[in-house]
Order: sequence, then C-alpha cells, then structure tokens
Amino acid sequence: MRTIYKQLLSSMLAISVAVPIIILVIFNVVMTNNIQTTAKKELSSTMTTMEKLVQTSYEEGDSSELLTNLVAALTSTKLSGNTNFYILRNENISFKSDSGFEINDGQIIKISKSKKDIHREKINNYQCYTSVVSLDNYEGVKNASMVFVTNTRNGTDNLVNSNVILMVIILICMIVSVVFSVKLSKSISNQIMKACAYANEVGNGIFTNKIEGQSNKEIEDLYKSLNHMAAKLKANDENQKSFYQNISHEFRNPLMSIQGYAEGIESGILSDNVGAASVIRQESIKLNKMVAELLTLSKFDSKMYNVSIEKFNAREIMLDALQRIKGIALKEEIDIDMEIDKQMSINIDEDLFHNVILNITSNCIRYAKKQVFIRGYVRDGKNVIEIYDDGDGTIEKNIPHLFERFYKGEKGNFGLGLAIAKEAMENMNGNITAIPNGESKIPGNYKIKFLLCFS
Repeated sequence: MRTIYKQLLSSMLAISVAVPIIILVIFNVVMTNNIQTTAKKELSSTMTTMEKLVQTSYEEGDSSELLTNLVAALTSTKLSGNTNFYILRNENISFKSDSGFEINDGQIIKISKSKKDIHREKINNYQCYTSVVSLDNYEGVKNASMVFVTNTRNGTDNLVNSNVILMVIILICMIVSVVFSVKLSKSISNQIMKACAYANEVGNGIFTNKIEGQSNKEIEDLYKSLNHMAAKLKANDENQKSFYQNISHEFRNPLMSIQGYAEGIESGILSDNVGAASVIRQESIKLNKMVAELLTLSKFDSKMYNVSIEKFNAREIMLDALQRIKGIALKEEIDIDMEIDKQMSINIDEDLFHNVILNITSNCIRYAKKQVFIRGYVRDGKNVIEIYDDGDGTIEKNIPHLFERFYKGEKGNFGLGLAIAKEAMENMNGNITAIPNGESKIPGNYKIKFLLCFS
C-alpha cells in the first residue's frame, strides 16, 4: 500500500506535468488555427484586389510597371506581405512578385493547373494556401492565369519561437512546482505521521502528552480533536478505575454480611436463624438492585438501550409513575403534592421516564420532612417538571457532584440513582439540573430543586 506522501506527490507531479502539456497543446492548436485563418483572409483579400487591378492593366495595355508598383505597395502596407503573386502565359511565368518566400517555377506551374479555389499544400516545409484565377475570359487573352501563394512562414516561425519561450517558462514552473510538491507532501505526511504516533500513544494508555501544530486549520482541528479524544479517554480511564474501586467496595459489604450470617447458620453459632435469613434476603435484594442499576448504566454507555420516544400527557404519565413509589412515601409519612397542567404533553420513553421519576422522587423522599412537590409547566417552548422537597437538602458543595456515579450524599444508597436519571434524560433528548434555592428565581421553601426539561 502506498504512503500518503507518495500518493500526494504523484498526484501533484501528474498535475504539474499534465497542465503545462495541455496548455501547450491548446496554445498551439489555437495559434495554428489563427495563423491559417489569417493566411486565408490575406489570400482572399490579395486575390480580390489584384484581380481587379490586373483586369484594369490588361484593358489599358500596361502589364509590367503597374503590377510591379502595386505589389510593392501591397507589401509595404502588410496587405500582401506573405503572398506571392504570379502571372502565367502558356505555362511560362511572365510576372512574379517577391515576398521573400522562394518557390521554384516548376512548383508554380504545377499549382497553376489546380482547379480548386483555395488549396492547401506544403511548400518548403511550411503550410501554404494557393489559388488560381484564369484570365482566359479577357478579350485577346489565351492560356493565361494568375497564381496566388500565401505562406505561413512568419506565423509559423513566430509560433516556434513562442513555443521555445513558453516551454522554458513551463520548465521553470514545473521545477518550482516539483520542489513545492515535495515540500508540501512531506509536510502533510509528517503531520499525519505525528498524529498517528500520538494516537498510538493514547491507544497504549499514555495520556501525559499533548499534540500541537498550527500549520493549517484542518491539521490544527485534527490535533484539537485528538487532544479532546485523549482527554475523554483519560477521563473514562480514570472513571473506569474509580468505578472498579467503588463497585468492589459496594459489593464487598453486603457480600461479607451474607457470608458472615451464612457461616453463622452453618456452624450453629446463631440462635436466630430466621433473623439471619432475613438479613441475607435484604442484602441479596440490595445486590440485585445494584446489579440492575449497573446493567442499565452499561446499556447507556454501550448505546444498546433501545429508546422509543412517544408523546404522553404529562399529568397522566406522572400519576402512573408515582404509583410505583406511593408505598415508600406512605411508609415515610411523606405527602406528594403535584400540580401539572392537564393539557401539558411530553415526548418521552415511558420506561426511562418512570426510572427518572422513581430515582428523583425517592431521593426527595429521603430528605423531605413532610412534603415532596412536583410542578409541571411550559417555559421558553420547553416542558419543565420541577421536583423538590421541604427538607434540609444536601451541603451546597455536593450539588455539582450529585449526578456522578457512586457519589453518595448523607442519606444515599449506592450513588447510582441520580447518575441513571441523568443518562435517561439525555437519552430522551432532555436534561436534568439541580438548583439550590439561592440560584432559583422561583420562590419556595426548599433547599434544592431538580429541573427536568423535555424537548
């Protein structure tokens, strides 16, 4: 497989060679056509003028001096500078002009026998245009004709000289282009190789370095993207390490509790086997719940969660979701006060929405004194649901970390519920924020408020 350096260089060299050749070919085609067109026009003009004057000359009986002067005049005015003019009688040349382009008499006699109006042929290695006009229709004139030969020598010579100059210019440009192509190809190749080396470092778990470069916008954007990717991978790597530490700790306590009670039952040390079995059952339920939450987060991380967005009435879907947590509220003697517009509708995934409401509301129930409040309204074209309680809340410095995995407040369980709620909201194209009372424009007796915004 060819390197990008060779691909770029070969492409640029091909263009550097092809473009000048195309320009040279087009230039020669256009100039050759122009030379030939000019020669034809000069031939036609000279023929018309000379034919009339020769006719006058024959009528007045003057066939030598007048024609000689006429040819000289035409040559000096550039009207016939490239045209030779001949008068033939009985296949003998009786008069010929001199344009500096020598043609042997035998070839002129051969041309005089042509019957074509304008004929092209090669004379002395130059393209020439010839024409023959018979004078036999004049009274008293027999076996006489005029032969006109317009050569392209001057135009062809100028074209050759122009080609030499053009080729020298093209050669210089090609040399400059080759040097530039090599330099540019190496520059791009080196920068891409630099990016590849950095990507390999990141792939090997080395996040300490940063790649930098400002040669052009595209490469700079590539480097920024690689640095951003490295930062994200570094954060993910750190989160993964922290995750393993946290999950090990969270699993260890209930497992040790289960192991201890199981060993006690097995050895007969414990007298209350029913109580021990109850503890084992509770710890098993806790482990099962933790595993379920971890599986949910894993699906979010791997983009395997199949989200199905549908339109629901906000009040009805909220009442349905609260049914799942009503028992917890009654047990804790907490009243849930809900005010949501009956006409308000939201686009959600039903299961994810229930998960969000369950996690946020249960969190508020743990901190509430007597009440949890739920308010729903439309603001700036977005559907907003507020959930807050009348408790003392959490320490304000904890608020930025509430949605981090395994971050537990004073009364928290595993530190996964709010993290799941955040992921669920984002998967429904919404967002969730926690706002302390001092930063909210909405008055109320609360310490912290959760805002759920739906598109």
